[in-house]
Amino acid sequence: MADFGPVVDQVRVTSQRSARTGSIVRFVWHHQASVDDDSTITMMVTGSREVSATYTVSNDNPDGRGWSRITGVVPEQYRAWTSDSQYVDGRALTVECANSSGGPEWGIADESFEACARLAAYAYSAYGVPLRRITSAADGSGHIGHGELIDVFGEGYATFCPGNLDIDRILARAAQLVGVDLSVPAAARSRRGRASFTGSAVTAFDGSFALPSGHFYGAINGPKTSHGGVDDNEQAAILMIQQRLQELGFAPNVPGWADGKFEQPTTDAVAAWQSVNMAGLTRFPGRIFGDDWAKLFGPNNLRARGARVTAQNVPTRGGRRGAAIAKPPWPLPLGTDDHLGDINGSGRSHGGNRGANAAEIIAAIRYVQQRMIQLGFVPGVSDPNNGWADGLFEQPTINAVTAWQHATLRAATTKFGEVWPDDYERL
Repeated sequence: MADFGPVVDQVRVTSQRSARTGSIVRFVWHHQASVDDDSTITMMVTGSREVSATYTVSNDNPDGRGWSRITGVVPEQYRAWTSDSQYVDGRALTVECANSSGGPEWGIADESFEACARLAAYAYSAYGVPLRRITSAADGSGHIGHGELIDVFGEGYATFCPGNLDIDRILARAAQLVGVDLSVPAAARSRRGRASFTGSAVTAFDGSFALPSGHFYGAINGPKTSHGGVDDNEQAAILMIQQRLQELGFAPNVPGWADGKFEQPTTDAVAAWQSVNMAGLTRFPGRIFGDDWAKLFGPNNLRARGARVTAQNVPTRGGRRGAAIAKPPWPLPLGTDDHLGDINGSGRSHGGNRGANAAEIIAAIRYVQQRMIQLGFVPGVSDPNNGWADGLFEQPTINAVTAWQHATLRAATTKFGEVWPDDYERL
């Protein structure tokens, strides 16, 4: 089954999705401008329009339970095509909520509001998405309506969407569900507690710069005021910094570079970004203070120019890069739960059993194995043509894929040891 939280009532998965660009830190709200949720879902699943969402919310009240049906469309480990912005959607959960009446009113049923509140509570519980409105791109974590993106992020386009979907009402109800007092400033709330809505641990980091005065994100071996990735909180923030530097072209956009540790390569990338975007404004090149954070995640960043950073000039974890390997096409049907995985797994796991799998699947598995060797995730093997790459997805391959995913896709997958279309695309 595709990956959705416990609030989802049904799953209708679409292939209209992409790999995420980072961990989930925000929720973007849309209304469908339609009262027919089923037609909206069908449009996404069939691809009649290039649009999708993580979830949809209907306008019904099944069995009188008090909230409308929630459908999972794009598994949470993927980016949905919702907001006309790869940057915004790349780190967001998104929803299209059906209206209870047509225009110009575009009403929203009380049951739909309740379903939306359950989604907001789940996002808080599972991913730590704070129950607050996003008002600045410098602190882009929280909740935002589609029409607000153009003013806050400079992304998307002017639109009436999400219409009469009252986000403040949704957040107030979600806070009741998880027992959060919204009168207490977000920075003062406990981030180590457990949310009552699902019982899941709340992510400690909420996407904001919350270090004490005089403290900064910097060298992991620096002074006490330097936060370099010692605990989970720091690693989440540093990962966000590293991924933003990659987006802007100041860091190598290759697997494994963004690892949540503030070591010399990160110091160098920060200093390079500061030389272009903070010239004359910083006394500490290579360190991220509050003003650096605000600029880094705000609009109007200048991108790196000159030589393109490529995988060829970045060392792997002990592996030998060698010549390029021809990449076979993805061999399984998109939009399904079919994946490359354990040879002894379920019927949806294709592991290279020659009696049951086509030659195309075996070739794809061998390609995955060869890439694991090249990237240095197969201890003691450096030649991609070694017999280790045999087209069989057994425990050694599961181990290698898991290690690669933990190094490069920690925030973008929960299916460790399995290769899905987005993993294959990333390879």
